[in-house]
Amino acid sequence: MQEKIGGVTLDLTNYPGEDYYSEGAAEDLLLQIVSEHGQGDHNHQILAHPNWSTLYHLSDLRGNIVDFIPIKSTDKVLEVGAGCGAITGTLAKKAGSVTCIELSKKRSMINATRNKAFDNIEIKVGNFQDVEKSLPSDYDYIMLIGVFEYAASYISAKDPYSTFLNILSSHLKEDGAIYIAIENKYGLKYLAGCREDHTGAFGSGIEGYKGVDYVRTFSRQGLLKLSKNAGFDHIYEYYPYPDYKLPVNIYSQDCSFGLSSDDVKGYNFDRDRVVLFDENEAFKEAAAEGMFPFFSNSFLFELRKKPETSSRVIYSRHSNERAAQYAIRTDIISENGGKCVRKYPLNDSAKEHIERLIQNYPRLKADFKDTIFVPAACKSHDNGAEFEYIEGENLEKKLLRLLNENNEVGLLALIDEYVENVKALASSKDGSIPLSNLDLIFSNIVISDDDWYVLDYEWVFDEPSDPEFTIYRALRYFMTGNERTLNLGLFSRYGFDGDKLKVYEEKEEAFQQKVAGKRLSLTVFDSIFGQAAYSVDELVYNAGLVGRLDRAKVYFDHGRGFSEGNAMYVSGKMEDHNKLNLTITIPEGCTRLRIDPSDNACVVKVESTPEKDVEVNGLGLKNNVIFFDKPDPQMIFGLNKNNSTEFHIAYRITVPDGMYLEEISESIRKEKVNKLLFRRRDGYEKIRLS
Repeated sequence: MQEKIGGVTLDLTNYPGEDYYSEGAAEDLLLQIVSEHGQGDHNHQILAHPNWSTLYHLSDLRGNIVDFIPIKSTDKVLEVGAGCGAITGTLAKKAGSVTCIELSKKRSMINATRNKAFDNIEIKVGNFQDVEKSLPSDYDYIMLIGVFEYAASYISAKDPYSTFLNILSSHLKEDGAIYIAIENKYGLKYLAGCREDHTGAFGSGIEGYKGVDYVRTFSRQGLLKLSKNAGFDHIYEYYPYPDYKLPVNIYSQDCSFGLSSDDVKGYNFDRDRVVLFDENEAFKEAAAEGMFPFFSNSFLFELRKKPETSSRVIYSRHSNERAAQYAIRTDIISENGGKCVRKYPLNDSAKEHIERLIQNYPRLKADFKDTIFVPAACKSHDNGAEFEYIEGENLEKKLLRLLNENNEVGLLALIDEYVENVKALASSKDGSIPLSNLDLIFSNIVISDDDWYVLDYEWVFDEPSDPEFTIYRALRYFMTGNERTLNLGLFSRYGFDGDKLKVYEEKEEAFQQKVAGKRLSLTVFDSIFGQAAYSVDELVYNAGLVGRLDRAKVYFDHGRGFSEGNAMYVSGKMEDHNKLNLTITIPEGCTRLRIDPSDNACVVKVESTPEKDVEVNGLGLKNNVIFFDKPDPQMIFGLNKNNSTEFHIAYRITVPDGMYLEEISESIRKEKVNKLLFRRRDGYEKIRLS
């Protein structure tokens, strides 16, 4: 028995007549959305129905986990446990044919409906053990994306996991591959305080799933052992980040560089969690110690019986949190004993963006001729662009290394050399750079011998640009996420103060808005319906052991940033239970003042202050109300020479019962969405008090 939905075939031969598992109303909503809205509108439908189910099933980031795999248009692919089709569409774009197996008819209908434009998809509805008996033995690829951990639920055997692999092996071509995407039971996120993804309990996998028999995840060694016992002697490992569900970066076992500061995100959309330590810093330390594979949050294992001799992707980054015309994939390829970088458009509208990369190489080469900058060679390749791969340490990492060595002189000398050469790019007539290249940030520059190679020049525009804006961007992104750099006073050193800094901040925000378009990022979704993340300090606070509202922690900046060495608690007079009057003595030479009203999430209403402009890491609302929805709330005031030696401020403060507000009014939610769409990367917002 078969049904057709568009070009997709549903084979119901083995369907038992009812769905044995369902998300109920959530699946009804998904079917309605995919019936009424095309793929291009799914991002906004997630916002319209903000919950983990719609994000997980509809986000186009889901397909990133297989998009980089070199599937050819002649290949046959088997996708086991296809679910609602988040991966199926990506496979169908690449393969000759895709055969899906899915127990649920409702989910299969969602899959078929969202992918009805394809004519190379067949969905076999039914139990795997029933369906697989009629499958051929010539699949080039078999995909188990978030499926292998449930083998015990549908494989009747003493060792269901080994049995599952053995069965799949019989349907694979001799030179074919099985891909398994699965959580790591020792993933750092679990050690840092996330609940286990499948059971919802803390430490389930680490403790061996006591009392749980329907699901299992594995360590790296456990997964390797299972794979080898099933006859797969050639195993290649990938580590997707943040995890395999919503991957942006995919590292491989041969990737020679560590995580960037953007890789590890503290997203937790499905359940609340505790936060025992900073995962970003812990991952960077683990990578430096060679422990990166052991602690990876997720794995993507490639299993083969014969070695793969063709080129291999050793790193892949998807930039599909941008407007469609800028959405691309960047791969680092190992091929013929060397490496190269290839960029591909993720849709037709991004092809022009890739073509500009190729066209701009000779133009930049000419512009850079009198400087130390050398653009990495770029040429056309298939449907994308290929760059030469430059070995070496990028400028950002070199600067951070000098910082860690307390070699401030060497660090500043390198930045001085950078600034001098950027200014040398400017034409003599009007002081602008003839060909605007906004990508001259430190992480895009590799120093090799006496040349500074520019690896990426994605943001190059025909109109001339201000060299100081290029310098501003380089400094800004160097300081973002690297707290120690704030003490260097780099903005002041290179002339970015006051109104000038504000102009460039606004210019950068406008540029980021242009890149994002109407696309909503995971950061925005997290701000709207991300679940609570409780720090240890919050837990202690809510246990009633710490937390006084009659004082604030005050930091003084003498031109080198805020530090604990220049901080103190200032107590004040509390009126009407929640109104605090503070008088802060300003030390000589202090240029900025930071007031932390609490250690916890809170709501502050400022009633009086000598300075009306304030920078906050919360959300500014009407009537001088500031909503701090995360721990460590901060209010930063600039001071000028006309300020007195005392700073008087009065504010009302409320700390919600429990660790976070149980509910936020719909009006606040909407205002929050609008303001967070293009908030600066460091999470601060400038507001003016009335």
